[in-house]
Amino acid sequence: MNMNPEEETPQHPRRGLIPHRLHARLIVFFLVVLLIPGVLVPIFSLSHLRMVFLDAKIEESLLTVRQHTRLLEGQLEMRSVELLMVSQMSESRRFFNAADAETRQQEKRFLIQALQSYLLKRSDVVQAIKVLDTQGVQQVVVRRDLEVDITKLNRSKESFYSGAMNVSAIRGQQIPVYVSHPTPEGPVYYSSLVLDDTGVIAGVLVLEVSLASLMDTLLESTPGNLCQMFDAQGRPLMQRFTAEGTELDCKLKGVLTPEDLRYLLERPLGVLWQISQTADHMYLFSRARPRGQSAIQWTVVYEIPLKPILVPFQQAAGIVGGLTLLSVAVGVVIALGFSRQISRPLSQLATAANDLCQGYWDTLLPETKYQDEVRELTGAFGTMCRQLKLAHEDLLKKVEDLDTSEKRQIEEKERLVVTLRSIGEAVLAADLSGRVDIANTKAAELFGTTAEAITGRSVTEFLSLYNQTLGEPMGDPVELVKNAGEKVPLGHHELLLMRKGKEPLQVEVALSPIRDEKSRIFGVVIVIRDVTAYRKMLLERNRVEKLQSLGVLAGGIAHDFNNLISVVMGDLSLLTEQSVSLEEARRIAGHALQATERARNLTGQLLTFSKGGAPIRKTASLRDLLTETADFALHGTKCTCEVKVQPRLWLASIDPEQIHQVFHNLTINAVQSMPHGGTLEIVLENVELADQQCPPLPEGKYIRVQVKDEGEGISNEDLPSIFDPYFTTKATGHGLGLSTVYSIVQAHGGLVQVKSDSTGTTFTVYLPASPEGSVTPVSPPRQSASPLPKMRILVLDDDPAIRMTSSRLLKHIGHEVVPVACGKEAVRLYQEALDAKQPFELVILDLTLPGGKSGAAVLEDLKEMDPEVVAIVSSGYSQDPVMAHFSEYGFQGMIQKPYTLRELQACLDRVMAKD
Repeated sequence: MNMNPEEETPQHPRRGLIPHRLHARLIVFFLVVLLIPGVLVPIFSLSHLRMVFLDAKIEESLLTVRQHTRLLEGQLEMRSVELLMVSQMSESRRFFNAADAETRQQEKRFLIQALQSYLLKRSDVVQAIKVLDTQGVQQVVVRRDLEVDITKLNRSKESFYSGAMNVSAIRGQQIPVYVSHPTPEGPVYYSSLVLDDTGVIAGVLVLEVSLASLMDTLLESTPGNLCQMFDAQGRPLMQRFTAEGTELDCKLKGVLTPEDLRYLLERPLGVLWQISQTADHMYLFSRARPRGQSAIQWTVVYEIPLKPILVPFQQAAGIVGGLTLLSVAVGVVIALGFSRQISRPLSQLATAANDLCQGYWDTLLPETKYQDEVRELTGAFGTMCRQLKLAHEDLLKKVEDLDTSEKRQIEEKERLVVTLRSIGEAVLAADLSGRVDIANTKAAELFGTTAEAITGRSVTEFLSLYNQTLGEPMGDPVELVKNAGEKVPLGHHELLLMRKGKEPLQVEVALSPIRDEKSRIFGVVIVIRDVTAYRKMLLERNRVEKLQSLGVLAGGIAHDFNNLISVVMGDLSLLTEQSVSLEEARRIAGHALQATERARNLTGQLLTFSKGGAPIRKTASLRDLLTETADFALHGTKCTCEVKVQPRLWLASIDPEQIHQVFHNLTINAVQSMPHGGTLEIVLENVELADQQCPPLPEGKYIRVQVKDEGEGISNEDLPSIFDPYFTTKATGHGLGLSTVYSIVQAHGGLVQVKSDSTGTTFTVYLPASPEGSVTPVSPPRQSASPLPKMRILVLDDDPAIRMTSSRLLKHIGHEVVPVACGKEAVRLYQEALDAKQPFELVILDLTLPGGKSGAAVLEDLKEMDPEVVAIVSSGYSQDPVMAHFSEYGFQGMIQKPYTLRELQACLDRVMAKD
């Protein structure tokens, strides 16, 4: 093509010859348009008429098939009736009723003659008759050729024997005859019981019937060929036969699939396969199921040739085909003339366009004599030619600029690849379809392959990430960025990189979109960092720190309890001396009691950061509780307290005693940090947290309490360990105060934070606000106005020492006590007391009873006997919520072990006053 505008352009180029392709296409087009109604309509109409014709013939054939199948059912039923008649013959009954061997032998001869007489009439169908005794031993066999076999064989394992013996158990069996399921090579066995004069089973009669002989009725005037028979399980019973009885190799052989068999066995009558246009046979089937023989269910399949059926239809199709050929000839003549009139001017225009394609921009286009679309097309070609000339010159310039830009992009990509290779993390760049464009060397090492093998493949082929935080695969990272439309943060998720044949790696992944100059996303950058070794190091360090904390806790517990036990043991050893006076004994016992009180307080603090000690919640005002706690803790010190409370402060759902201990410990900690005095500031305010605003707290309403002191602060080295048990920096501290604070606040569903510097320390506590609108006052235990009357009290505890101590305390305050060690014994004694009209006024139940029912379960048994039972639950340590919510489980009171005489008396006063 001549594309250079400076070269001379010939004015009258030699025109090339254009083949008459349009003429040929127009001819084809008009032929198609004319022949569609003339050819396709008859074809489709004939196809539809063929199927309608076949449907009518199929209905007719199905009726005939069903009639012949009923003949088979009649033959089957006739054999059953005949067998019953044979079993009722006098010879049969006399043989089985014979009293001795000689008589039986004589009657056997008469029976054989009767059976031979029967076979002479039915030798075309019945092959043999067998006589069995009740044990299944064969006594007589008479065959079709009248041959007699008296060999005694055991047939008890044959199906015809077991079927006859169990025929009465078959549901729907109207005729008491068992018919066996034959095989293609074997006969059909009919078996029936023979009863003696007393109605007892005396033997079994068996007819051996040829399966082929039963089919003779179906081969007479059948609509086609009998192809195959199947039993109720879909097993073939016989081979294919023609009407003359010879084997037929029909197309059904080897064609049936499990789906075809299932179709046959689910329907009583129908067509096996849909008839196609190319089929030369159709296959009809029918179900043979005679009356009174519910166990027999055979399916008979016929092969019927289609050619004789379709003869009338084919004659009609020939007439339609002749008319179609005539219409085709007329259409060809019309198409030739009409297409030539249209294609001639267009062929001339195509010749001129071919000259233009050779580079002759100033070629003169041919003139047309008609004012039509062809003339307009010619003028448009001239205008287009001039525009193409200008566009070609502009295109050459743009191609040159594009080559320069492509070189710059290649250089930029090379610099990017070098940069990625130097990065320590694995980096992948993929397009929006998920295909990897760039992979650095670190990524190739991470996946155990080369960067070239990764490039061009889908990201999901080798990047399989499992999200341990959500417990599910992360999915396609490209789709995550596409759906989010921005950078996807995954730093708070623990991800595993699954690798074939290798252990998974713990990784951190960052997903970022790649945008063009219009801020449209056209790719994704995936940065993967292997943090397996780093995570293992963190786990090992945490494990070592936990072991260190556990060692400190164990040492502290041993130290404190040894000190307390030393005091108790020393005081009790003095009490055993006879020289101790009564006054001195009381003083020594009081000193020992103080040591046990300190031990109980120590145990209570340990329980607060263990799995027990669930808070017993009440709705209370933190303002009153904190004011009282601060005043008590600061009494006698050089420190002052300033409490700031937000107006309309919300109520809190708390355990007052535990929260009192929290702020008592925080106040004492603040006082100890200000030995020379100072101001303790306590701020209470309402806060409403959004989701993830203060992790791990969920969204909701909270009361925030800030305790600020002016002490020296806590060093950065000690700050991470201040909540560890038995960690302390004070010479007089035991290290349980802040651990108790942390555990109690956590059990309340709150959070405690600490911030410290050289100007002081601030503890911030978040406690959930109560949804209730009124304050539930925290009142002291109710004291009885007068001593309680004497009561019969049942005490259940598995520990003998606890039972003895509890009994002594209760007897000391004037009550009658019955101690028991197990729940079963407690239920028995309570029932006996009710029966004797001397019921127990009160029961004290231990919550945890090893190896038996718990105290709550025992109370349920007691309530079944006495719904008005009054019970107190007692325990020293339990994870069960019964201690925190005893009233919900039917108890009227709760007492925590260990307890003193006064505490026991106060508990009884509260329960009996409430009752």
